[in-house]
Amino acid sequence: SDRSWQADAADERGIAGLLFEQLEFANMIVLNKVDLVSQSDLVKIRQLIGSINKEAEIVETCFSKLPAASIFGVSRFSMSKAEEDPKWLAEARHGEHVPESLEYGISSFVFSDRRPFHPQRLHATMKAACDRQGALGCVVRLKGIFWLACCNEAQVTGALAGCSFTMALGAPWWAVIPRAEWPEGLDQDIQCLWDNRFGDRQNEFVCIGLNMDQAAVLAALRGCVLTDEE
Repeated sequence: SDRSWQADAADERGIAGLLFEQLEFANMIVLNKVDLVSQSDLVKIRQLIGSINKEAEIVETCFSKLPAASIFGVSRFSMSKAEEDPKWLAEARHGEHVPESLEYGISSFVFSDRRPFHPQRLHATMKAACDRQGALGCVVRLKGIFWLACCNEAQVTGALAGCSFTMALGAPWWAVIPRAEWPEGLDQDIQCLWDNRFGDRQNEFVCIGLNMDQAAVLAALRGCVLTDEE
């Protein structure tokens, strides 16, 4: 708190979300009490962590015993590397994702749609997911950009972590900003994302699940976007 790094009053992230974000950006992840789980469960845990963060070193311990030299003074963090982090949408836009083994029931996919979400239908679906019910009850992590029908001016960032789903207002869509105010070269950079009707408005987020029925999850999410009549 002396450095003012603590969460402020506007921070509404839950514990699950914070833990997932720590996993996403960690350089080293310590799995403690591995003696209390079966080998098959341990493999599943490592597979799930690997689907969230492929770069981190995973160390297994009992009673948190590990050499101090392995965590102190090793200069693991690199700001330049962190700034290049592809995060979640690289899979959708660059095809960089290598599919995880389905042997342990861990899978992921990117949902993309150029129609906005109906707020009430989306809320009902995500509430069911948090209660571990419905098609999204098997989704353990979801994160990305949302377009809500009630918010055409700005994108909304959404995240499901465990049993908690949060949304926050993000940056304005470039479609609402006069082109004269665009940074140089932006029109070329977002050309692949541009739609003549909707501009850069879209939904795009990654879903990670355990024993996930991708077709059912897709159908549930598509049932939340506006119909042509709406």
